[in-house]
Amino acid sequence: MSNRRNAIILVRGLPGAGKTTRAKQIAQQFKRQGLKPVLITTDDFFEDGAGNYNFDPNLLPQAHAQSIKRTAQALAAGKVPIVHNTFTQAWEAKPYREIAQEVGADVEVINVFDGGLSDVELEYRNTHDVPLHAIKRMRQRWDSKI
Repeated sequence: MSNRRNAIILVRGLPGAGKTTRAKQIAQQFKRQGLKPVLITTDDFFEDGAGNYNFDPNLLPQAHAQSIKRTAQALAAGKVPIVHNTFTQAWEAKPYREIAQEVGADVEVINVFDGGLSDVELEYRNTHDVPLHAIKRMRQRWDSKI
């Protein structure tokens, strides 16, 4: 794993696979190295001030735009953005790669994929009530190389 300040870490996987847990572990490792990690996820956009999650698929473009903007801001501030989203296909990571290229940063991709779990287990474990049919669809479109 990169230990440079000038890096974007992308943690990808299906809902319930452990992306957030892995991102937090990476953040702790970076803190021990004296770096300043920032955890970023598109899900943050859908949480209100009380911590309630109110997903609206119509707002996904704005949610992703916010994550991309926060990533650029973190890099500009000398922090290490750790972005944990599903990133099922390569095009979803493209804006982050473009930001990195603009500022000469590295991009490191951490794949947790399904965490060794079945779709039913992922449905049970995920914290945002992503239904089984959506998880199956994400698995089918999974691009192993981003």
